[in-house]
Amino acid sequence: MISVETEIQAPLASVTTWFADRGAAAFGSFLTGTDSVPGVVSTESLSGAWSKPGDRRRVVFSDNNTALEEITDRKPQLLQYQIWNLTNRTGRYIRYAVSELEFIGNGQATRVRWTYSFRPKIWPDGYLIRPYVQNDFRKFMEVGLQAMRDKAVTDLAPKRSARSS
Repeated sequence: MISVETEIQAPLASVTTWFADRGAAAFGSFLTGTDSVPGVVSTESLSGAWSKPGDRRRVVFSDNNTALEEITDRKPQLLQYQIWNLTNRTGRYIRYAVSELEFIGNGQATRVRWTYSFRPKIWPDGYLIRPYVQNDFRKFMEVGLQAMRDKAVTDLAPKRSARSS
């Protein structure tokens, strides 16, 4: 299991409302990729609007590989989804993965924790993918979570009105 965290300088209620209204549906756009993990270029809804348990979508990566995702739990402070049918090379070793985005209030800030747990197809596969997961995929998650944080901060920043001279 790997986990990365960031903090958004906005109250929990503001961040979870932003995520429900804009962030969850746009999450793939934050995942631009790294040198070793391709970014998300599009998502295609298979059922639902990616907002409640049972909603499914296909994710297309910049290397033309794909994966399927399904929301398994959704609360204001939690998005949990399962990923399977990864068509890239690493996918041959992975039965499925479970991902969680958790939002935790911290006064006037919100901590966001993103966790991934990979289930290998057979026992030695876990050893084969461990370096990829612990290094390459962790960096992919850090870059994606930073992009989400930056977008949330921009969207949640108080709007300044133009002053009259």
